[in-house]
Amino acid sequence: MKDYKDIPGKVYHTDIVLINLDKDKDRLKESVDELSKFGLTFKRIPGIKDEIPGRGFSLATINALKAIPNGGIILEDDVELVDFWLPELPEGWDMIYFGANLTEDVERVNDDLVRVFGAWTTHAILYSKKAVSKILKEYDYETCGIYDGWLRKTFLRNNKCYMVTPMQAYQRDSWSNILKHRVSYRNTLDFNYNKFIKKADK
Repeated sequence: MKDYKDIPGKVYHTDIVLINLDKDKDRLKESVDELSKFGLTFKRIPGIKDEIPGRGFSLATINALKAIPNGGIILEDDVELVDFWLPELPEGWDMIYFGANLTEDVERVNDDLVRVFGAWTTHAILYSKKAVSKILKEYDYETCGIYDGWLRKTFLRNNKCYMVTPMQAYQRDSWSNILKHRVSYRNTLDFNYNKFIKKADK
């Protein structure tokens, strides 16, 4: 395992925030336990309970972005890390996914990164200062819909967004506050990762 804080010349942001609903105290404890394995500490950003779960998720994410005006990492409280370090990043990068549910072909950049044009999930993302500013100016729930859907359809296509390979971050099997039932994403994330990465590496 590489220690992302000790890699010379790598881009590293000390600002890490984690979104967590007030009622989900067990998930907060699980997150503390999970992230402490990698020596990570974070600032908690309260989740937003809304009659429209997708709106609550989206507004809480915007609050998290406002908390990292100079860029940083936003995590969700179901994040599960299998590793955590940063490769050398391309000039002008906007976002780095530590894991994602890929939905479109990717482009191989180097051994550690692929460029992403379509993906769901926002459980572990590094944002540049430029990306934070741009998203806060361009995104509005009422006109753009749920946040990760807007990222997938709009932002990823028009900006420099990447994902580390292999993936470092999954989502723990847990209750989804958006879908209102217990979910397991790991098999889907792995299936789509293998599908699109193998195609890119042919």
